[in-house]
Amino acid sequence: MSNNEKDISKSHFKIYLIPVLIALGIVVGFNVYAIITYPVQRFSSIGVLDASGGTTHYPKIIGVNKTVNFTVSVVNQEDMIYYYRVIVKYGDENTTNSLFHPSKNAKELTHFDCILLNELFIFHKMRFKIPEAINKTKIIFELWKYVPLIHEFVYSGMWNHFWVNVTTP
Repeated sequence: MSNNEKDISKSHFKIYLIPVLIALGIVVGFNVYAIITYPVQRFSSIGVLDASGGTTHYPKIIGVNKTVNFTVSVVNQEDMIYYYRVIVKYGDENTTNSLFHPSKNAKELTHFDCILLNELFIFHKMRFKIPEAINKTKIIFELWKYVPLIHEFVYSGMWNHFWVNVTTP
């Protein structure tokens, strides 16, 4: 092989190497940018557990004015301190829930308030009685947040509900 052929192959190598390095730099740059600017997922959540803190012993039948026990969890991942209220309501099969509006045609049973720092959660035992017999009773647990600018609790769009039959003894 002559010196002239070696020089040509070196120049071809440089021609191919530069675009590959540029492409590699672009790919690495986009990945670094995506990692650095990845949005933080901010959320609150509510969960309802049975009286023992599990998910296997939810009541299906409740007596009128008999005490019912549940454990409610509230999670704060909002990246700030929040003041929460959990409102427990009941209604019949026509009671509706929505992401945008609290339960319609539901009656409030009880509520509890808590203040949570970011990345904290609470488990709170709740007790209440349903004062009337309703077949297909909907028990609703709604999560509300306090908004200091308007000095009010605002519905967060988070809720849990389940169905029970409330019977007379």
